[in-house]
Amino acid sequence: MEEVMKLYLKTLTSMVLVGLLVTACSRNEQPIVIDQTPISAPPSQHEQNMQNPQPDSAAATQNNTVDNAVNNAVPQITTVATDQMQSIKNAILVAQNQTKGYATDFEIQGGHLGSVYEIETFNGGLEHKVLVDAKSGQVLFSRAEREFKRKGQPAISLDKAIEIAQQSVAGQVFDASLDREYIGSHYEVKMIGADGQPHEVVVDAQTGQVLQSFVDYDD
Repeated sequence: MEEVMKLYLKTLTSMVLVGLLVTACSRNEQPIVIDQTPISAPPSQHEQNMQNPQPDSAAATQNNTVDNAVNNAVPQITTVATDQMQSIKNAILVAQNQTKGYATDFEIQGGHLGSVYEIETFNGGLEHKVLVDAKSGQVLFSRAEREFKRKGQPAISLDKAIEIAQQSVAGQVFDASLDREYIGSHYEVKMIGADGQPHEVVVDAQTGQVLQSFVDYDD
C-alpha cells in the first residue's frame, strides 16, 4: 500500500510539472504575425502628372510665354540692325556728297556702340577721311590726302556690301573696308552678331556674293 501511494504521488507531481510548463509556454511564446502587404514604389513624375493634370489654361500660358520670348527676340535684333543700316547709309551719303567721291571704308570710332562714323572716300587721286555724327549726320571733320595707288570704283557700293553682310549675319557692323588683295576685289565687313560673337563676312565687290562668313576671334 505504501508503494502504491508513492507511485500515485510521483505521477501526480509529474502531471503538475507538465501543466506548469505548458502554462509557462503559452504565456511567453506569442505567435509572430508577418505583414505581407506588398510595398509599392512611389509614383513617378509622369504618374503624378496623370493623376493631377495641369489645367489647360496654365499649360497654354506657359507655352505662350516661351513662344513670345522667342518671337520677340528676333524682331528686336532685326530692328536694331535695320536702324543701324539706315544710319550708316545716311552717313556714307553725307561723306560722299562732302568729298564728291565714293566710299571705300567705314569704321565706328569707339567700337560698335560708338556715336561717330569714320568714312574714307576716294576721288581723283585723293583719299578723304570724313567723321560724321551717327545721330545728327553732321560732318565733324574732313581731310584729304594724295593717294597714288589706283582705286577703281567697284560695282557693289560700300553701303550695299554692308547690307548684304547684315542679311547673312544678323548683328551690328563696326568696320567695313574695300580690299583688292588675295582673292580679288572684295569687302571685309566686321560685326558683333546677335550671339555676341565677332563675325566677319567677305563680300565680292563685283557680284555681291558672300565669299566667306566666320567667327573672327582675333577682333
